[in-house]
Formats: sequence, structure tokens, C-alpha cells
Amino acid sequence: MKKFSLFNVMVVLVIASIVLTACGGQTATATQVSTEAPASTQPPATEPAVATEAPSATEAPATEAPAATTAPTAFTSVPSDKVTASGYTCPEPQPRMNVTSKELNMFVWTEYIPQDIFDCFQLVYGVTINRDEYSSAEEMFAKFSKGGTNYDVLHVSDNVVPPIIRLGLLEKLDKSRLPIMANFDPTYLDLSFDPGNVYTLPYEAGIDAIVVNTDKVPNPPKSWADSSNN
Repeated sequence: MKKFSLFNVMVVLVIASIVLTACGGQTATATQVSTEAPASTQPPATEPAVATEAPSATEAPATEAPAATTAPTAFTSVPSDKVTASGYTCPEPQPRMNVTSKELNMFVWTEYIPQDIFDCFQLVYGVTINRDEYSSAEEMFAKFSKGGTNYDVLHVSDNVVPPIIRLGLLEKLDKSRLPIMANFDPTYLDLSFDPGNVYTLPYEAGIDAIVVNTDKVPNPPKSWADSSNN
């Protein structure tokens, strides 16, 4: 049975995102200007009547400043100006990475990544994707473990990760170039097959299940152990 806990760096770069920092930067600039203006209009201390009232008038903007500088924390999808042949509008990468390569070689599960994702990455980054596909973990491991392949990205099940790490077939991730990791759910990070996410990033997660028609099965399984004995 296929497991659905899969890992793919390229897809993370295309569809996962964090809040744009540009919005926060613009807000901070506006706040700085608004808080300086009241201070420049404060009257001289030699006019008691006016000076007594001035603090209440000039303190209000300073009190409101923290609320104005609060950056949004929710994810916001921003469309780009790129549209695939199917009519899908590609999202703008958040953050956009500096990419110097012109080609990306991938080894992926068959039909697990939508075609629009491949198309969007090529349109947005101007990178040509060359991909080979496989239909089982055994097929993937047999081909990849023999060497002689030159893939930049593997899209594999979690159970395949430990053996290919032991064979020394993976390079460590450069996390300084992956700020998007701060937006991942910690539930799917630092798992046993790759502690610390030294080599992998999450792409999809799922669970296996046993479905039973109790009208036909008088003694349904209560655990995974029961199912293996039937």
C-alpha cells in the first residue's frame, strides 16, 4: 500500500508561502512619519495654557502607533501575472528565491504533482523541468540506488528516506535559502526518518485506513494486527 507522506522541495518553493514582508515595511515607514509630526508642532513651554493641552493632543498618535505597525500573520495568496495553458493563474512565490539554474531534474511519483505546478514553476522562474516518474517505492529505490542518475529533487515516501541517506545519495539542505520553513506546521517536521529535516521537506501527509462493511464482515478488525491476520 502506498503511503502518502511525501517530500518535495520544488513544490514547496512554488505553492507554499508566508506573508509578504513588503507590507510590513510600508506600514513601519508611515508610522514613523505620523509619530514625528505631532512632536514638531508642540508649542513652546512659555505659553502655559497651550502647553498644558498639548500633551493630550500629541499623545494620541503615539498610543495608536503599535496597532498600526502590527503585521498580518495569516497566509495570503497573491496571484502573479503568469497563466498556464490550462488557464490556471500561478501564485506569486512568497518569498521569491534567487534562482540561477536553467534546468531542474526531478524523480517523482506518477500523477502526484499537478501539471499546473510544474508549468507555474517554469513560467515564474524561467526554469525548464526535466522529470522521470515511477509508480512504486520499490521501482524508485531500485533505479536510484544503482547510481548513475543526476537528479536535483526526489519526491519519495518517508520509508525510503533512511536507506538512501545511509547510502550517501542525498545532499543536505541549505536552510539559509529556505525561509519558507518558518511557515510549516511543526507537526510534520523533525520526524524520525529525518531528524531535524537535514535532507527533506514535507510535501503531503496522509493516513492509511481500514474500511469494513459490517453487514458482510461479522467480526471486523479492531487493530492493524487484526487485519494482517485475516
